[in-house]
Amino acid sequence: MRRWIFFGVFAASLLPFIHRPWLFDDPSVIITARAAMRAPWRPYDYSMDLGAPDRPIWLPGEGPAYTHPPFSAWVLGGAMTFFGEHEAVLHLTVWLFMFAATALGKKIAQILDVDDEFLGYLFAFSPVIFLSSLTLYPHVFYFTFYLLSLWIALRINRGAGMGWVAALGASLALASVSLDHWPILVVLVGFILWRPSVLKAQRWIPRIVPFAIFGTLAGAWSLWEIHIYGTSHFWANFHVRTHGSYPWQAAVLPSIFMAGGLPFIVVGWPFLFRRSKIAFGSAICLAFGAWGLFCSHQGGFTLCQGGLLSLELSTGLVFLMGIGFLWMEPAPPLVRLIAGWLLLEFLFVQKFLTYPSGHHLLMMALPATLLTGQMVKRLAWSARTKSWGCVAMMILTLALAHADYEEAKIGPRLVHDVSVLSGRRYYWGNDFSGFCYYLKMAGWQAYDPRIPLKPGEFLLVPRNFNVQGPPRFLTGSGLRLLGTQSYWVSSPLRTFSLEDSAGWYSASWGALPYSFSTGPAETFYLYSRP
Repeated sequence: MRRWIFFGVFAASLLPFIHRPWLFDDPSVIITARAAMRAPWRPYDYSMDLGAPDRPIWLPGEGPAYTHPPFSAWVLGGAMTFFGEHEAVLHLTVWLFMFAATALGKKIAQILDVDDEFLGYLFAFSPVIFLSSLTLYPHVFYFTFYLLSLWIALRINRGAGMGWVAALGASLALASVSLDHWPILVVLVGFILWRPSVLKAQRWIPRIVPFAIFGTLAGAWSLWEIHIYGTSHFWANFHVRTHGSYPWQAAVLPSIFMAGGLPFIVVGWPFLFRRSKIAFGSAICLAFGAWGLFCSHQGGFTLCQGGLLSLELSTGLVFLMGIGFLWMEPAPPLVRLIAGWLLLEFLFVQKFLTYPSGHHLLMMALPATLLTGQMVKRLAWSARTKSWGCVAMMILTLALAHADYEEAKIGPRLVHDVSVLSGRRYYWGNDFSGFCYYLKMAGWQAYDPRIPLKPGEFLLVPRNFNVQGPPRFLTGSGLRLLGTQSYWVSSPLRTFSLEDSAGWYSASWGALPYSFSTGPAETFYLYSRP
């Protein structure tokens, strides 16, 4: 009964957002899904408005300009084929996978014998899980197969039959066509299956067969990509991720986003205080020192933004220190397994996803939740305290979801407000932006600055939702500003705002996962040539 109550609460909390408009990245996923509907076996044969309008995504012999592996496009494209390109249809499709992921998370916790009812609520109602559920990111699909693979691997360790062995190979293959982060999953599954403490000589076949099935299926798809495009998607993406020098100035961002996306890790503070007063005091000094640095002339952040940054940075680092103390305890081996799991995913984000997004932390969510449970257990908190912690988490996350929803609604509001304009109409943006999606559906086009605006044509430029880059072409262009339109929202929270340094969807646009603001959520500028 408690399980059904949990899923009922989760579903009831998601339902008000079923018509949430697209905000960031979702339109690019929809375009990919349209292409998958047209040609499932050639899912990269399409164009998008990126740096320039209508740019081919992947030309034979070149690397992909932007795309993910095709599984999410196949699923969403199928849903669009049968039920249409509607927000509710696509949200429900994603929610089915996220519901499966939350169920798998609880099953993994039960197998590891670290389950506690309150942990399920911390997991499902963390901003990482809940806000990712409101998007179309391929990471959600990968996350489901990620947890499915780990759960099956744990079952095989407990003697599951050959049917489960084959299912693990298929799950790994589906994960590999969902997202290019699969090498970490393969390492984790390999460690689970081949740990010396559980390995038995007479059961080596079930520990090899899944990788053989995975290699066969994933290898076949890679060979098909090589045949069509000249290289596999994974290796092309790997080259992009490993090319260039490491941006050390952004090295603090993964810790900041971990604390913002998984706020329950604040339990690291009382846990550290219990374990080491010296370490706790050092962390307090670090927090105040970072606050001063972020608010300095070199840092450039406001007092509030600097405070949030220092709090989240120190909280992330304190939680990692707490994991270190857990590791040094005479704890059960499974606790160290979970700690190693989290650290492996954290290092992956640190090295390859240095400018993280909220959805990049999905794979860290479950081990972070389970380790939080271990810290709470050692702190011996009462059931009442744990319940209030869950309530606080739910309030914060639902407030963020509401703020995100209000920002997303700006796109449709804008289309209504500019519907009186006629003639050729352009916007400064690309196919990642939600407002561009709705303008494009209304007949607007992406602006190419290489082609000057003609008299009678209009150009719309955003302020905070600008992911196309600074509109430097406006300088000396002779364009006349016809007017501005600001959009205010009731919530002071922001998840996506250049001006307010809110970068939930990409730290490239803000060092904070979310921030506070008293100004308009967005302002658009309308230009024309006299």
